[in-house]
Amino acid sequence: MKVKELIDIIETRYGDPATFLSNVKLWLNEHKLTQLALASEAGLDPSNLNRWINGHVAPSLKNMLLMDEALERLIDDQKEAA
Repeated sequence: MKVKELIDIIETRYGDPATFLSNVKLWLNEHKLTQLALASEAGLDPSNLNRWINGHVAPSLKNMLLMDEALERLIDDQKEAA
C-alpha cells in the first residue's frame, strides 16, 4: 500500500473525530456492548473514553485506532460466540 493511499484511508476514517465517535456510539448500541467493555479491551481509562464519546474532548489518532481495533475484536468475539 502506498503512503498516499494509507493517508487517505486514515483521513477518511479518523479525520473527523466527532463522526468517528458517533459511529463508535452506534456500534456499541448495535452490538449491545458497554463503554466499560470497550475501555477494558482497548486498554483505555473508562473516564477518558466517556469524555470522548460524549464530545467533551477529542481523542488522539492513537486512541481512535485503539478503540477501533478493540471494537473489531469485541464484535468478532461476539460473532464467534453466536
